[in-house]
Parts: sequence; C-alpha cells; structure tokens
Amino acid sequence: MKNLSTLIRLIITLMVFYLIFKKAQLQKFSTLLSQIKIQLFILAIFFNFLAVVFQTWRWKFFLNDNSHFLMLLKIYLVSFFLGNFLPSGGLDVVRGYYISSDEKRFSEGFAVVVIDRLTGFIAVALLSILAIGIGFNLSLHMKRLILGAAAGLIIAMILSFNNFFYKTVRSAMLFVKIFNIGERFARFYDTYYDFRNSRTRVFIGILISFGVQFSYAISAFFAMRSIGLGYPLQRFLLFVPLINMVAMVPVTISGIGLREGGFVALFRSALGREGAILTSLLYYLSGVIVSLAGGIIYLSGKVK
Repeated sequence: MKNLSTLIRLIITLMVFYLIFKKAQLQKFSTLLSQIKIQLFILAIFFNFLAVVFQTWRWKFFLNDNSHFLMLLKIYLVSFFLGNFLPSGGLDVVRGYYISSDEKRFSEGFAVVVIDRLTGFIAVALLSILAIGIGFNLSLHMKRLILGAAAGLIIAMILSFNNFFYKTVRSAMLFVKIFNIGERFARFYDTYYDFRNSRTRVFIGILISFGVQFSYAISAFFAMRSIGLGYPLQRFLLFVPLINMVAMVPVTISGIGLREGGFVALFRSALGREGAILTSLLYYLSGVIVSLAGGIIYLSGKVK
C-alpha cells in the first residue's frame, strides 16, 4: 500500500511537471542559466538556512523544555533532508519521531509539531489578508481564494481550541480501539489543547513565523535576481508563503510540481514562464543544498 501511494505521487509529480514544461522553451532556460550570478544564489541559500533557524527557534519555544537549540537544529536539518524523499508533511513526522523517547512522548511531541506548523499557517493567512488590504493588484477570484483559505485556517484553529469541540472529538476517538489509535489521539489532543491557555506563546509563535516566511520569500527573491530578472520584493512576501502552503499538499514528492505550478501561476506575467519555473527550481535547490547538512548529520548517526 505504501509503495502504491508513493508510485501514485510520483506519477502525479511527473504529470504536473509535464504540464508545466510543455509550453516552455528550452533555449530561454539556457539563456537565463548562462547569466546566473553565483553570489546572489549564495544569498538565496543563506536566507533559506535562516528560515530553518527561525523554525527551530519557534519549535524550541513551543517545546518549552531543556532541549538544546543545536540539537533541535540538527533534528530539523535531518528532517529537512529526509523530507526531500517524502510526501509533503513527512518533515513533521520525522521531527515528531526524533524528539520522542517513547510512545507517550511521541504523542506530546507531535502535538507540539502540529501547533508549531499551525502558527506558520496562521502567519501565512495574516500576510495574505494584509497584502489584499494594502491593495495588491489581484484578480477577484484570487482574492476570494486567498481570503477563503485564510478564513478557513483561522476558523479551524479557533474551533480546535473550543471546549465543546475538544470534549466531543476526544470522547468519540476513544471508542477507536484498533492499534490504540483513540488513546494515542487523545494524548495528542490533550497536549495540543493545553495551548488554549498559552495564548501569549501562540502569539509569539506567530510573530516568529513571520520571520520564517520573510526569510523564505527573500530566498526566492535572490533566486530570481541570480538569473538577472527583476520583480518587487513585496510581491514575493505575498506570493511565496502561498506557494509554500500549496506545496505542502501531500500529493507529490516533496511538493515538486506544485511549487513550480504556483510560481508559474503567480509570477509568469512578470518573469515569463521560463523565468518563473527557473526561479522556483533555484529556490527549491537552495533548500536542498541547506538540507545536505542534515544528510551529513543523518549519515554520521549523531542526530541527538
């Protein structure tokens, strides 16, 4: 079943790639690559790494224990590396696994990973609403899509912290006895729900998430600048978080294809199809290069 799921995602990835590249002109790729400025691409790598540092800082903040920052950074880099070969969302599972020493700790650790990720989503939603509010020139359909997604995320977070919803869902899940799924979910939800009384921590987590999103956006911006193209940084601050969110939908390997499709949809008019695709690939490559540090740590066996 697992192999079948992986095969399906691989097929979807290849299909999306075909649709994206079908109308692209290879000569334009060659022209753009011939003028790449390595120093600007190195800046793209640096800001991608800075985003990982911000994410590690946010994760440590939510763990609220004595975990050493350097150890958490190593785990994050390893999960980042393994995430290159997993469906989107696999990174979070790897983090939950490494931070856990037993089954109970895994449920609690994974709850922290979820709240950590959720604050990132909320930051993306708020950035999107802000961008629309200050008058970015978006189509009515795009505005509705952004506002709908943002509202959905905020409502989901509020609902998940609602006392009646918590008790109802938790009680219902306890009836699921297969593989102790109900009990495991209850432990997970208990830890997650405890953040209801830590609104200041959640708020600070969202603020740190802005640093994450800005770092990724600046990384993509320098990826674009490295091939001699130009477009306002403000647009990257809006569009890149949205693209990152789309790339997390677990239907392709590591979001490949979805990310490129997002760049084409949102940047094609300014950068051209080839420029948008190449910007996306260089942005992704900058992340892969950062993740190689995690690969070295993983192969050395010195993760923790």
